Amino acid sequence: MTPSSKCQKCPTCHGWGTVKGKRKPEIICPECRGKGYIVVLRNGRKTKRKPKMMLLNIKSQLPPGVKLWANWMGWFNGADGKKHRANICQSDDIRTIRNQVLAAHSVGIDGFVVDWYSATPDYAQPTDKATQLLAVASLALGMEFSIMLDSGAFKWAPDRNKALSVAMAYIRQKYVPMENYSKINSKPILWEFGWANAGMDVSSFARNNPDFIVLSQTSVKPNCAGSFGWVNGGWGPNNGFCAPDAPHNYMRDYLSRKDALQIPCLFDGFNDTNPNDTAHSIWYKDKAPRIMPYGQWQMCLDEINKAATQGKKFPAVQICTWNDYDEGTAIEPQVLAQAGLKLF
Repeated sequence: MTPSSKCQKCPTCHGWGTVKGKRKPEIICPECRGKGYIVVLRNGRKTKRKPKMMLLNIKSQLPPGVKLWANWMGWFNGADGKKHRANICQSDDIRTIRNQVLAAHSVGIDGFVVDWYSATPDYAQPTDKATQLLAVASLALGMEFSIMLDSGAFKWAPDRNKALSVAMAYIRQKYVPMENYSKINSKPILWEFGWANAGMDVSSFARNNPDFIVLSQTSVKPNCAGSFGWVNGGWGPNNGFCAPDAPHNYMRDYLSRKDALQIPCLFDGFNDTNPNDTAHSIWYKDKAPRIMPYGQWQMCLDEINKAATQGKKFPAVQICTWNDYDEGTAIEPQVLAQAGLKLF
């Protein structure tokens, strides 16, 4: 790439190519050549040297017409008093949000699924403020978002059912009317997460909220419209963790089901080591950390494409996750750190 070249968006890979020709300018991407890669320049400047690396445009590898959503979590410099791997991150800072949205957009992500903990009270304060910033920043780039209502929105409340009701009223009033809230067949999507472990009946909830597409985790529950795949290592030795083919086997099993609506997932490894006690899991204080090797998300993608060629239909695929640093499933920092880019 010559010093006089101008960076422009490549129409093939949506990355950055080079303008050539004065009379008939042509945008080319020599590193991509239609294969769906994004060229990342050294330090963001033009250079004669080769690019630092190329970021994979994940969207380009999905079946045609399938959207790509990324699960997003808010992190707030340890505001909960606990030590986290993401304590350097402040997700209600507009600079952080804009950088993350731009980074996600650059690899072909169409929108976010927000792990949300309610607003009154916000049990992961200030998740709601960060969600509002994310929604607006996403809209500016033509991206969408939806709410994954985490069990943390109600499981610590004195009256769980009332807390859930208040949270839903807020979602209806604040988020669903936004033009970029994700919908399927004109109905807004609502994802549940961890409800069964918190004693909440998602089947009753779905029956009482028929105007929503309610998605339940891993398998469809009665009255729910469908299900979504999630990080899972329950295959092979040690309950699957450390099994090199865990993503492949899980996604193959998930896609073999006959749920009316399925949202398969891409995930890349897992590590729930407690940063305060590295000999144990952050969730299970008396057990060793569960660790699954990285570099495996392509296995999920292979099964998704295989299912599509066999006639399986699904409107979207979810990345699990974009930025769950504590469980080591984040795709965002693994990709961008290698490119020499910083988000925070």
